[in-house]
Amino acid sequence: MDKRTIILIALAAMVFSIPAGAEISETQGGGNGTHLPGWNETLMPVVTATPILIPIPEQTIVIPIPEPVPIPAIAVPVPESPVIVVIKPAEPTPAVEIRGEVVDAATQIAPFIWTGQNFAGLYYDVDRNLMSDSLTSTVTVPDTIEAGDLAYTAYRAESCYTNPEIGEYLAIGWFGERYMAVNGKPYVISPIIFEMNDDCKKTLATGDEWNLGNGYSLVVMRIDLDTNEVLLSLLKDGSEVASSVIQPHETGDWFGNCMYISGFPGAYTVTMWNAPTTSTFVYQEDVGLEDEVPVFSVYVDAIFRGTETNLVQLKYAMLIDDDLVSVIETGTGIMEAETVTPESVRLVNNKCINLNMDSDINIAEDLGIHVADDRDGNGVNNYRYYPYIRRECPTPEPEPTPTPTPTPAPPPAYGPVEIRGEVVNLTGTQEEDLVWNAYNFAGFWYDPDYDLEMENLRIRAGALNDFTEDRMIDEGDLTYTTHPVFHEYELHENENLTVESDNDDGDTGYWIEGWMAKEYVAIDGRADKLCTRRVEFENDDKKTLATGEEWDLGGGFSLTADKINLEGDTVWFSLCKDGKELDYEVVSTNGTQQDRVYTYTSDIGGEDDIPVFSCYVDAIFRGTDSNIVQVMYVFLIDNEVIEIKTGDTYGIMEVMTVSGSEVTLRNDEDTIDLDTDTMEQIMGDMYFVTADDSSAIRFYPMAEYSEPGVYEVRGTVVEPDAANPSSGADHVWDYSNFAGFWYGLDDDLATETLTINGSATGFPSDRVLDEGTVMYETYPVYQEYELHTDLGLTVESDHPGGDCGYYLEGFMADEYVAIDNNADKLCRLLVEFEDDDRKTLATGEKWYLGGGFTLVPNQIDLESGRVWFSLAKDGKELDNEVISCGSGNPQDRVYTYNADLGGEEDIPVFSCYLDAIFRGTDSNVVQVMYVFLIDDAVSTIDTGDEFGSMEVVTASSAGITLINDETIDLDSGTTERIMGDMYFRVADNDTVRFYPFVERTIRGTVPASEEPEEEPEEEESVSDADGDGVPNLWDQEPDTPRGYWVNPEGIGRKWGDMDGDDKLTSADALALLQAAAGKIGL
Repeated sequence: MDKRTIILIALAAMVFSIPAGAEISETQGGGNGTHLPGWNETLMPVVTATPILIPIPEQTIVIPIPEPVPIPAIAVPVPESPVIVVIKPAEPTPAVEIRGEVVDAATQIAPFIWTGQNFAGLYYDVDRNLMSDSLTSTVTVPDTIEAGDLAYTAYRAESCYTNPEIGEYLAIGWFGERYMAVNGKPYVISPIIFEMNDDCKKTLATGDEWNLGNGYSLVVMRIDLDTNEVLLSLLKDGSEVASSVIQPHETGDWFGNCMYISGFPGAYTVTMWNAPTTSTFVYQEDVGLEDEVPVFSVYVDAIFRGTETNLVQLKYAMLIDDDLVSVIETGTGIMEAETVTPESVRLVNNKCINLNMDSDINIAEDLGIHVADDRDGNGVNNYRYYPYIRRECPTPEPEPTPTPTPTPAPPPAYGPVEIRGEVVNLTGTQEEDLVWNAYNFAGFWYDPDYDLEMENLRIRAGALNDFTEDRMIDEGDLTYTTHPVFHEYELHENENLTVESDNDDGDTGYWIEGWMAKEYVAIDGRADKLCTRRVEFENDDKKTLATGEEWDLGGGFSLTADKINLEGDTVWFSLCKDGKELDYEVVSTNGTQQDRVYTYTSDIGGEDDIPVFSCYVDAIFRGTDSNIVQVMYVFLIDNEVIEIKTGDTYGIMEVMTVSGSEVTLRNDEDTIDLDTDTMEQIMGDMYFVTADDSSAIRFYPMAEYSEPGVYEVRGTVVEPDAANPSSGADHVWDYSNFAGFWYGLDDDLATETLTINGSATGFPSDRVLDEGTVMYETYPVYQEYELHTDLGLTVESDHPGGDCGYYLEGFMADEYVAIDNNADKLCRLLVEFEDDDRKTLATGEKWYLGGGFTLVPNQIDLESGRVWFSLAKDGKELDNEVISCGSGNPQDRVYTYNADLGGEEDIPVFSCYLDAIFRGTDSNVVQVMYVFLIDDAVSTIDTGDEFGSMEVVTASSAGITLINDETIDLDSGTTERIMGDMYFRVADNDTVRFYPFVERTIRGTVPASEEPEEEPEEEESVSDADGDGVPNLWDQEPDTPRGYWVNPEGIGRKWGDMDGDDKLTSADALALLQAAAGKIGL
């Protein structure tokens, strides 16, 4: 008998020794809520009771047992003091939310279509104005999307490898992500893990391992300068899957299924052949029914001689997932394949979607629909809803980084989050003002419940008149305005109580103001005096504190319940900031309801008695070791004030006018040059991003966020016209009005569309989107490799001459590579260098590319100009190749690793260009560019697959369509999942107002899964308040008491307490014995 079994039996024996009906309890500060894996649970807020008998309620967590074993109900005698049963809600998985344009089903008279233009989660290539997928909703009644009325369509789109040796491929958008349509099939897709831009280079010394992601790594095994050879080895999960000797510009690998694409979107003609290369390392693999899936390819650009080791420089690396997604076979969510063609896949919902107010409806995967809680007070029922993509944020592996000069500060984990506004494409004179507000720029603050917004960015008409001669926004042509709007306290809205202030009757609300795309509180309603809002509880949020327990509120603030007197029903609160006491107050629960409100006011920013902190004392309880207080409606703002004054400058903007009601800024003395391929700061974290396209002025405003936090990326708000609820207009989100959908600005690429069928809506009386009324569509679009664009070189594949590009596809608001142009076979794009990115590696240096991939230059031979690369994934070699830069043929410099993925052969997974090799003092150095890598795990999307509320109805090489196969209820105040990370958020209002969104989270610190390439200058301190070994940042219960077991998320459970009820009973003993017998797991 092993030690574990002995311990379990001993614990069970201890529990059985407890007298019948007795319990062992201790004051709970947050240590329950964790349960056995597989337990069914309904999470509840804190519940208080003084019972005579506590039966097992319906929500009680039950142990699933493989063989039926009766578990008797447990009777608990009357305790001497009130019993506190605490079941803490599980913390949501860190995620980001990107929503599409808001639609009001009450006025939807025609099918509404979301594409990459109005749903930022869908794929869109801005440079070429290509969209690869769309979501269409047909709402015949205002509260229902009937089955078949929500359609998602994904189309394949021409793309080109940056490696000019390996030709082209077809990309596809798939629910907001860019995929490769494998072998040109939109129904067999693979996410593009990464693809180097044409100016990116990766240098590896002999023996270096380059982590490419998804378990792939590239290792330079040998570099022979005498023969101008590089031996590269590509590893997958530590095992070699391919190796080749490359002589840069002389001899490379063959690229199978090299693709030449002619025609136009929707009518492509694809010719494929096997092409030789001169510098490309290729890994292609037969995956399923697909031959020669180009999993990885890289271009060997140059090799350099070093004193101790040689260096190889790689370019045009590209890696896709080798686990292909078959759209036809599986569908997704409530969406099932309806139509599959060589060009597209169309999915429709297979069940009715009810648009209940204040609800979130899962459509498919991470795509959801959120229905507003109609609270705008206009007396008319509205059915606002929007699609959104919700993306969870797993702990990332170190991302590949170009060799910087100078070295930039390491980026924050999970960031930054970029939220774009509506795309502008000017090919002639700008005849009207260009205006962005909260409806078409998701970076600006917006409250759907009351339809509140305030920020406005405007370019004067005529400022941009000629895309060839006049790309300049002159002085005074750009204006930004903002003003505060009133927002009711949750305390007043739900309890009709007020917060103490200098007003005799107290305050019923406060003022919110958006400022430079961030949310602030305007104190006393003054537009020029702003504070950060730190905490605001919703109406059902609760917090319990034991006597003496300190609660970290953020921003340096903390609240402590110094003393709790049950006899006098009073609590002594202490509020501190940075360890210094700001206020001390005694609050009673024995008087009026208003007496239960604790408020701390302060004179800040020249204004008197501003409410900084407030809370409502809901209840106090007697515990075994300590008494407990429960508070609700907690509200906190920072006491540091931003004062805005005339003449202040922020970026290129100057404050022109300031009043208590509005602030106006203008570029009074600075111009903004919208030159191609630039990112120009406006002010703060707001920028204009311009496409690398000289044939038009294509650009959008963008807000960039790097601070830890949760950011909602929404689409355009929809509020159907209540006067015409039978309107048949479709509500459509694409890249232009939904910032969550994928969009490629340089090539004007977008693939995703989310549509609510206008004929299916019946707002305001019917808030349900019936089955088949919400449609999501995506398809692959062709993207040329930077390697091919800049140098005319190709990435090795099974196509003669290699691939010139690949296919991108947005899928559920994420970017994928559609392998071989198959919309339904998607691989994540892990790395894609821009044309000026470079990476240098010394001999033997390991480069972590992301997704588990590593690239190592094992040897660098300066004499022959060759580098021996080794590519590995998860420590296992996938490929090794010798790449030469001395042959005189630039194509020999391309190293490509190919793999057979998703039934497609020789898919370029990784590629790079060997730019140069150098002799170093201690080690030779190789410099690579055009690094490209996709994951070799392919998501194959099949008809009938379900993703959230959506089902794949069409899955083909050309595109994917999903339609909701269940109703989506847009009830007021709800968030309804569409699929994946896409949701509809519905206003808490009788008016139907909603929008799609995707939620994205930036964490401040993450566990290091691999050693980073570069150490930051200063190490971030990690706080662990409860000493359970789990840092506060991702500790879901940062107040776990001692003596509790904790899982990796910090959620605690008392030893032996198997059902998480904070008591040791015979039910726990039974569970322990079952675990010891192997019937259940722990």
